[in-house]
Amino acid sequence: MTDIELFFKIAESEIRRKHINYLKSEKCLPACNPPEEIITAQELKKLGKVKFCGVLWFIKRYRYIRRLRFIKRYNKGIDTALNVLQREYKRFNKRLEKENNS
Repeated sequence: MTDIELFFKIAESEIRRKHINYLKSEKCLPACNPPEEIITAQELKKLGKVKFCGVLWFIKRYRYIRRLRFIKRYNKGIDTALNVLQREYKRFNKRLEKENNS
């Protein structure tokens, strides 16, 4: 195994490890469903106003959607980084083969 191949394998595994750790820290699965909000009668009495509950639901929903967007962007960035790394490695291998055949 050449040094470049070893570097490629280490870099790829490190990117994948950090990606998995991030998703674990966010407690997120690839296809997650919105959290179900169940409000009991006691909680409704504590809040006192129905409009306030609607605002709370809207805020939670907005935060959930924003979090999903951040996770999607992060996943897309990881995919792009891995694709670039693999593409550069393939180009390097082709150049190396041409030099060896010449």
